[in-house]
Amino acid sequence: SKSKEYYLLTNGELRSLGSISKPNPHKPTWAPMKLYLKSQVVEISRKKYENDEALEAERQLRAISKLERNITRERIKKLPPSKRIKLASRKRRKKGKNAKKPIVVQERHVHDFPTDKSEHVFEAENSRWAVKCKTCEFKRYYEEF
Repeated sequence: SKSKEYYLLTNGELRSLGSISKPNPHKPTWAPMKLYLKSQVVEISRKKYENDEALEAERQLRAISKLERNITRERIKKLPPSKRIKLASRKRRKKGKNAKKPIVVQERHVHDFPTDKSEHVFEAENSRWAVKCKTCEFKRYYEEF
């Protein structure tokens, strides 16, 4: 886990290396520790990031991204439930290696229908009345008895 965090490697990349399994010293019932040779871990990391500066830049990019996600999450928690509509998913964008879509929060829309009956339209083919929202053109249908 430390090698994954520090050298930014995935489980698949570590799986390709040989490892020594030891019982977990913190709690014997937990999964055993896997110990890797540091030289092999550093070699794979250098192949992936080319040099130490690129690895450090990637670490900083991930730290900033994590901080931004936490700030956004806290901002959303502070909003009232009616304003917590998430418009963007957390899938990766195509441009930028680790760029992610931000969570966009938009104020909930409340339809504003005209109260004046002269603005309501009767649709003869469906035998029902229709009224449009003043702001978003949404139509609400109703029947009058």
